[in-house]
Amino acid sequence: MAVCSSGRPSSSVRTRRKASPKHGWPHLRRPRSRPRTSQEADISGPCVRRARHIARRIARCDVYLYASKSYIDHHGEPKSLGEADDHVFVDYIGDMIEISALKWLHDTVGERRVVFRSTSPLVQLEAGRRGFGIGMFPTYLADSEPTRRRVLAAEARTNREFWLAIHEELRHVPRMAAIFDCVTEIFAANKAFYR
Repeated sequence: MAVCSSGRPSSSVRTRRKASPKHGWPHLRRPRSRPRTSQEADISGPCVRRARHIARRIARCDVYLYASKSYIDHHGEPKSLGEADDHVFVDYIGDMIEISALKWLHDTVGERRVVFRSTSPLVQLEAGRRGFGIGMFPTYLADSEPTRRRVLAAEARTNREFWLAIHEELRHVPRMAAIFDCVTEIFAANKAFYR
C-alpha cells in the first residue's frame, strides 16, 4: 500500500497499476502530520494544544452509533451491547488514526468485528448508509440522513470537542479576534453543537 500526502498516487503505485491491472492498489489520503509554523497559518483547528499557541474550546458534539434502515431490515437492531457481538461495524483504519479522539468506536463499545474501514468519515458514513455495518458518527454528520437512526443510544455515547488555536504573537490582532468570534458563532448557531 502506498500513502502519499499530496492526494495523488505515488509513481510507484501508478507503475504497479499498469503492470498489474487486476490488483487494486488502495490510495489513502493522510492528513498532514508535521506542525504548522507561525508563518503558515494564523488560526488553526488543532486537536491537541501546541506550544506557543493559545487554544480555546469552542464547541462539543455528541457521537452515537448509527445504523441504516437497510442494515436493520437485514440484520436486526442490537438492543444491548451484548447483542452488538452479532453485528458488524464500519470504522477508521486503526493504524492511520492520528487523533486519539477518533478511536471512539473502540473506546465506547470495545473490540468489534469491523467489515469496512476508511480514513474518511464521509466514506464511512456512506458505507453505513448503504448498509455495510453500524458506524459511530457525530450528530452533525449523521442526524441529517432520514434513513439512518441511532442504536444503543443510552449505552454507546461519547462526545467530541472542537478547539481553535492562535499563535501567541497574533492573539491581540483585531482580525484574529473577529475570526475567532465568527467561527464560534457558526458553531453556536448549529443545534448539533454545544459548549
